[in-house]
Amino acid sequence: MPPVDAWSLAGFDAALVAQTYPGRPMTTHHVLELEAVVSIDRWRSAAVAWVAHFPELRSVVEFAPRLRQTVVKVEPADIHARVESDDDASEEAIERWINRSIDLWTPCPFRLRIAPGLVAAQSVTLSLHHSVTDGSGALMLFDALLELVQGHALPARSQRRPSAAVAVPWRALWRRVAALSRPRAAVQDTVDTVDTDATGHRVLVQTLDAGCWRALTERAHACGVTRNTVLWHTAAQTTAAMPKLADADEPIRVLAAVDLRAAFGVADDMLGNWLGTIEHDLDGDDSDAGLRRLHAALREQGDPALARATPAVLGALVEHLPLGLARSLLRWVDSPRWPNTHTILLSHIRPRMPHCWPTALRPRRLWCTSLLPRKPGLGLTVTTMGDAVTIAASWRADALRRASVEDFLSRWTAAMDRPLGHRAASPSPESPASARAARA
Repeated sequence: MPPVDAWSLAGFDAALVAQTYPGRPMTTHHVLELEAVVSIDRWRSAAVAWVAHFPELRSVVEFAPRLRQTVVKVEPADIHARVESDDDASEEAIERWINRSIDLWTPCPFRLRIAPGLVAAQSVTLSLHHSVTDGSGALMLFDALLELVQGHALPARSQRRPSAAVAVPWRALWRRVAALSRPRAAVQDTVDTVDTDATGHRVLVQTLDAGCWRALTERAHACGVTRNTVLWHTAAQTTAAMPKLADADEPIRVLAAVDLRAAFGVADDMLGNWLGTIEHDLDGDDSDAGLRRLHAALREQGDPALARATPAVLGALVEHLPLGLARSLLRWVDSPRWPNTHTILLSHIRPRMPHCWPTALRPRRLWCTSLLPRKPGLGLTVTTMGDAVTIAASWRADALRRASVEDFLSRWTAAMDRPLGHRAASPSPESPASARAARA
């Protein structure tokens, strides 16, 4: 792929830049824990070759006259400075790391953290600003870095460009715009238990028990649905049972990202955001028929023309409005003055083997999280790599307590681990969940 000097940011890439401000870092983080310890010098040397292969990684963002990303010259010392060593293996250290913003106006919108792991000898964290690329692109970049640190050469990049834009029906665009004004249930603690003066994001990572994942897989196969459908279903059921939401009138809406690279015809090694979203209100039906109905709805909404609707709306705001006005509007929607538009963000990441799983370095687990919108307040990322399944939860410190998130994860994994044929207690006839199920 020929070097890129400068290009205009458009669409979702531009929207992600416009939404970046204090309290909303718009970053994505991928953490691999290894038993093999690699020296910091080796990581830094690999990073220099990595940036040479992907010139987009030495870019800066310019705001005038339009958003533009420009590749600039950097010295090896500049890249070395982005690779940091940390002796602290605690979750608090990880939280400090992810809460550090990535400055788009200085070269290299990425950082690498080399530290002791939580479950292995060493962890390496790749943190990127989301305008650089989506989750699939970030995993591709991470895989390339791991190849270089093992001394392997990278193949030449593809020349294949996007084949065509994915057209979005006007009706789908209008529905997405209308949905932004309709409130959805919010996962948060009551004001008398949350420290409203707290700032930043928190993260909690768990390794899922193999038996639990096996039970979830068996239920999916028995019902003729995917594991992703069961994850959606159990997450919604768990959310509905939380004390704050037990009597809520607003429906529970789940937001998930969809990789549309195939629909756009882009190469796997192309950066940028080729994302769509599925946004679906969950009912209270806990039966197998309810699971199959959810599965059909998710398949329908995964259609690229529908999944592109929300990114297209956000991109159009930034492209067609003066940038200052677009940023103000996006902040307004993100503020407490605007109704909550989603309840949880749920991602299920399944990297294609052997991506990000360098067996020679004896990997133990891979986990990922993104600090995207402040709404929803609870982000859940399930990462499956072979037999290693992790759940990473991220949330705003002023919206939820750690104890509440721990309770949620405990209830959620218990719901995943239910034996076949077991049903959760049905909601009372007068409950909102029951009423929503009757209307569905």
